[in-house]
Amino acid sequence: LMEIEKAIRGKAEMMEGEERLIFESFADSIESLVRTLVANVGMKPMTTMATLKKKHLSSDGATYGIDAIRREVDNLDGRVIEPYIIVKSWLTSAVELASTIIGVDEVIISYRPKEEKEEKKKD
Repeated sequence: LMEIEKAIRGKAEMMEGEERLIFESFADSIESLVRTLVANVGMKPMTTMATLKKKHLSSDGATYGIDAIRREVDNLDGRVIEPYIIVKSWLTSAVELASTIIGVDEVIISYRPKEEKEEKKKD
């Protein structure tokens, strides 16, 4: 997940305006998933996230992750923690849910009762 977050942030740096904000927000949400996993394992989120980010910025950092049993940041090279298909399913579901929420939010914002519209015109 950290590599996905890093790639999305990299893409955001090439954009401007609303598109950049959208990509940054998406990267933040993926980072919050990792932070939640870290906390649920019983590790210190701030320290662990800083260590993970530092490892993932290095050239050989892509294989670093959380060893939940030993409660440490470790090179997980060769150990499959979460199969790709599961992570892909999580991300697809998250994006679909976010899209649905945004769609509902837009409908609610665009709907304004008739009386409220008339009061706004008077002001």
